[in-house]
Amino acid sequence: MTIGEAISNSRRERKASYSRLKTATLLALPMVAVALSSVVAATAPKVIAVELLDATDDPSMAGMQLTVNQNSVPAGPITFAVTNRSKSIVHELLVVKVPDANTNLPYDEKDSKVVENKLNKLVDSDDIKPGIKKSFTVTLKPGDYLLICNEAGHYRAGMRAALTATK
Repeated sequence: MTIGEAISNSRRERKASYSRLKTATLLALPMVAVALSSVVAATAPKVIAVELLDATDDPSMAGMQLTVNQNSVPAGPITFAVTNRSKSIVHELLVVKVPDANTNLPYDEKDSKVVENKLNKLVDSDDIKPGIKKSFTVTLKPGDYLLICNEAGHYRAGMRAALTATK
């Protein structure tokens, strides 16, 4: 074999090798994309939409409401996207860890509020003015939680919802 033939064979082998590598890469890309999207989906926080409602938003409403778009989420990072739908009333959102969803929270009749220093409180949004949206992310461990508004009288007026974080 001459030097020219050897060089020509070497080029053909490199070209064939490059072609096999290119084909293998193109075949692997969809699998890599699926794997990456699974990792991103597993680590991206779940979002719970929370609405704080009262009669200024809906005159037919009796009392007040705190609604959530889901009552059960996998444990892990959870983003609470909170909207105060009221036209004139300030609300807030507390996320409280409880032994079970039917737990009675300690209540101060004089102040018409839940006694916050006796709670296992994970989040306190502070005041949310009418028409305002707030978001925050917290990592929930498996178990039961209550979402409440603790402005004076609001908890007893119906502003609470149960949430379960599953394993």
